[in-house]
Amino acid sequence: MTSTNLERRKGNGAALDAVPVQSELTIEQLVEQAKKIQQAMEAVMKEGEHYGTIGGIQRPTLLKPGAEKLCLLFRLDPEYEVLQSTETDRLVSYTVRAVIYHSPTGTRLASGMGQANSHEAKYRYRFLNSEEKPARKDADELKAKGLGRWRKQGNEWVWQTRVDNDNPMDQANTLLKMACKRALIAGILNATAASDIFTQDLEDLSGQTQATADAETITLLRQLAEQAAALDPKLWTEQVVVKNASNRFGRQISGYENLLEAEAQQIIVGARAWLEAHKQTPRADEPAPEEEPETVTAAEVEVVDSGTDNGPDVRSGDVLPEPASTA
Repeated sequence: MTSTNLERRKGNGAALDAVPVQSELTIEQLVEQAKKIQQAMEAVMKEGEHYGTIGGIQRPTLLKPGAEKLCLLFRLDPEYEVLQSTETDRLVSYTVRAVIYHSPTGTRLASGMGQANSHEAKYRYRFLNSEEKPARKDADELKAKGLGRWRKQGNEWVWQTRVDNDNPMDQANTLLKMACKRALIAGILNATAASDIFTQDLEDLSGQTQATADAETITLLRQLAEQAAALDPKLWTEQVVVKNASNRFGRQISGYENLLEAEAQQIIVGARAWLEAHKQTPRADEPAPEEEPETVTAAEVEVVDSGTDNGPDVRSGDVLPEPASTA
């Protein structure tokens, strides 16, 4: 059964309007479409680049590059419309709709909504250099709360504290692009009926707790784990720590670089507690990170807050559960 009554993109000429459009899919076509998406995941889509996984979410999460791959696969053409915009010295906000068309026919298939604003945690704050350098324990607690961080500038480690961003218009273009990205992913999921395969964008799960652990955090974790492994290698090798982290956080973790910032901080807290019990914890008066030789990149993983916090709950008293033996 075919029909030419479905909405077509205007202005594309009479020849396009004469192309018959199938009004509904057969069951076999629906099954084949789902298989095609799964085959694309296996053949051309990479975890961490086109889709990702996170603790507490069973289905993989679709990232923007993955949405673009599905656009190419199904010949989809998104068009964006700004439905609402606010641009003041206190708030910048955009609400965008992405309408998804089928390129060969111009048929409107679906739409998706996306919104971004300067009051989200990612955009509401910025980090400024501070002359004061906290003790390592205090710095770890502030990092876990998202209130501070170490960054290497030149050959020196600098402590940065979080402050409110007093000029949101500087981020207007970034916020508009983020709203478009969110709308695109929602629209592609709707157009391809892929929500049972993917959930919403990993980057839209809320808060800084969803950020990938930075290089400085991973360096500290390695140092503590190596100290603990020197005392008990059966419990603190990277393989064992990663295996137990996978069990604890409910997702597959392949290495320290795979950890989220909040997850790494929990393991650091546990490692410090274990070393304390074995009288090997670093003293509070040890040199601050700026005196350590490791190099840390300043690259940031963009994380966008959509208001759903599914990240692990970081508590300063958390201790990593007793790791299982690898035997």
